Amino acid sequence: MGALRAISVPDQFDHDSIEATFNGVRIKFQMLPICGADRRPRARVVCMYCHCTYGEPAQVVLGAFTFGPDGMTDLDPDVEGNFPRMDADAPAIVLR
Repeated sequence: MGALRAISVPDQFDHDSIEATFNGVRIKFQMLPICGADRRPRARVVCMYCHCTYGEPAQVVLGAFTFGPDGMTDLDPDVEGNFPRMDADAPAIVLR
């Protein structure tokens, strides 16, 4: 968790999302429930950069990933072929 010390994350969730701030940059993580090809529940996390344009709030999608009940994500695997897991690799996933 040392890599996340400079990141500010509020304790309250807003509509299944979390907003984290790092060096003044606000990133929103929005979780959406979906079903996988096998009809099992999964979650899709959409990452958005939040800012203001001409005084109006704006969000730009940076990327997204999916994870299942086992915590396994669909992000690119590491050099050893291991896919990042929500339960063990959350700090690395946020920084990615």
